[in-house]
Amino acid sequence: MTMRDNKKWQKNWQQDKLYADIFKKRATGELPEMESSRAAAKKILKYFKSGYSMLDVGCGAGHYLNSYDRQLKGKKYTYVGIDASKRYVDIAKKVYAERGNVSFRVGSIYKLPFKNKSFDIVVCNNVLLHLPEIKQAIKELNRVAKKVVIIRTLVGYKSYYIKNVCTKSDFEYINVPDNDPFYKDGSPKNFFYFNIYSKPYIEAVVKKYSPKAKVKIEEDRDFDVKNLAKNKKDFRGRINATELAGSMQASGYILLPWAFVTIEK
Repeated sequence: MTMRDNKKWQKNWQQDKLYADIFKKRATGELPEMESSRAAAKKILKYFKSGYSMLDVGCGAGHYLNSYDRQLKGKKYTYVGIDASKRYVDIAKKVYAERGNVSFRVGSIYKLPFKNKSFDIVVCNNVLLHLPEIKQAIKELNRVAKKVVIIRTLVGYKSYYIKNVCTKSDFEYINVPDNDPFYKDGSPKNFFYFNIYSKPYIEAVVKKYSPKAKVKIEEDRDFDVKNLAKNKKDFRGRINATELAGSMQASGYILLPWAFVTIEK
């Protein structure tokens, strides 16, 4: 990945005002919880014990927290959310300002600002697929986890390196004056990663950094079709909004093999 690609990837996530608005509405309850956050909360419940500490990497505006609260039903825990987007973190700090057991900070998944084994449970939902490289990310998630790491990402039988190229019509903030989404060398000016990794690859990366860990990879088909259908409306009809294709979720022409990767330390 070139330095230019890295800057574009980070800039696109930082500037998307629509995502920030939707995340805020989900955090405040104006919009219902995501199907993925509900499913992730159920996974956490299997490993949770009262008094546990939790790190949410790629927390957005903290909107996953509402789902965790529903599943944990008043049990005591401390929660730290970290995200690369200052816009999202600022929203989360305002929405959850009155929560004493909750804090948020800006930071990178590639260099988490915490000591080894700082948290009982580390969760990372819908992040790895959008990263240019996942080995360092998985290493860091494992490093700061004491008990278990729960990751939701795209896992299939083969690995694919995908760039979702954006044009003016795709996102309201994209600025392509000449309406040409590509540079002269053919590389995209604005894009999001949409990478799928194979099960053997994920297992190999985890074992490299945590040889004794127990790795479980399970398909995530835990979603309500009616709720998923509302997603398109919330995203104002964006062509990349998640839809249903047969029995699987899809984004545009890409089928999404969502899975939960659970790493027991």
